[in-house]
Amino acid sequence: RITENSFTTTRMRNLCEISDDCNVQYTSFLGDGFCDGFTYDTEACCRDGGDCNLPVFGDCKVSNTCQVLPSEISMLGDGICDDSYRFNTNTEACCWDGFDCGPPEQEQEQEQEQE
Repeated sequence: RITENSFTTTRMRNLCEISDDCNVQYTSFLGDGFCDGFTYDTEACCRDGGDCNLPVFGDCKVSNTCQVLPSEISMLGDGICDDSYRFNTNTEACCWDGFDCGPPEQEQEQEQEQE
C-alpha cells in the first residue's frame, strides 16, 4: 500500500548516499528522525537522510506533522487502526493511519449504515 519508501533511518542511508553537495549547518540532523526541511530536504542530502521521505497512500501524502516516530512509520497502512492515546495516527496528517482508520466522516457513515 505504501508507494514511497517505508523507512527507518538505517534503511534510507543504505538506499541513498549523502552527496558532497549536501550543504547543511548540522550534519547530525541528517537521519535523526525529524524532517528538518529547507536545505536538508534535497536530493543531495537524501531528503534529510530519509527523514523527509514520508509514505503516500493513494492521493494522501503523510505530513511531517504526523506524530509518529521513524521507527514506527511502518504502523501506517498495516491493517490496524492505531488510534490509541500513545499512537494517535488517526489524523489527516497521518492519512488516517494510512487509511487503516478512515476520516471521521467515513467512520460516522459506516456506523450509520450498521444501525
